[in-house]
Amino acid sequence: MLWDQKVLYATLSDIGLRRRNNQDSFCVQMCSEQEVWEKYGHIFIVADGMGGHMNGKEASRRAIDTVAGHILPVLTGGQALDPTAYGLL
Repeated sequence: MLWDQKVLYATLSDIGLRRRNNQDSFCVQMCSEQEVWEKYGHIFIVADGMGGHMNGKEASRRAIDTVAGHILPVLTGGQALDPTAYGLL
């Protein structure tokens, strides 16, 4: 892949058989600078809501928040995560 190539992505998830709401979460962090991209690349994360387990929504959200809060600032040189980059599916 080259820096000047566009990356198109979409999200799709299924609520499964045990819940009425989707408990999965996701995060997409596209690099805005070529130098950062060459070193780390773009980041795509999916956290499964754990099916029939209680608080699967909270668990998947915490997993994303942990990555976003601890790993992404290192990879982006301290830049804050774009608030539109992640959410619940």
